[in-house]
Amino acid sequence: MLARIKSLYSITVPEFILADARQKKRAEINAWRDAQENGSVIFTLNGHRWDCGKASQTRLSPVVAVAKSGMLPPGFFWTDADNIDVPMTTDELTALEAAMQQNMVLQGFKIHERQRQMKEEVDKLTDYKAIKDYAVGWPEGS
Repeated sequence: MLARIKSLYSITVPEFILADARQKKRAEINAWRDAQENGSVIFTLNGHRWDCGKASQTRLSPVVAVAKSGMLPPGFFWTDADNIDVPMTTDELTALEAAMQQNMVLQGFKIHERQRQMKEEVDKLTDYKAIKDYAVGWPEGS
């Protein structure tokens, strides 16, 4: 009997409840974005895989400044993402810093695009369950 009633009548969720659900989903998207921006990716330069993120950039920046002043210790190396110590010159450190910045910008833009897409998709949803069940994150296979 209940199944028959449900098939005949739809439940209308008030707009203020839908708006609240959308706002909560947007907050979840913002938290995802922040976590992604504070995360790390790996990129390849000169045959090595390098960590790339705010923490890596913070560690590398003063090293490049010291290198440019000619004050690197003899035998200086930088450790790549595979835990291999790579001897580095000033020019190589400068190139690594530039590549890291470029990769951070590229990843940041991907994150920005994705969070905008998710927010647009959530804003278009009119079904409460669809809003609540919306999967925040990268699409599968990306």
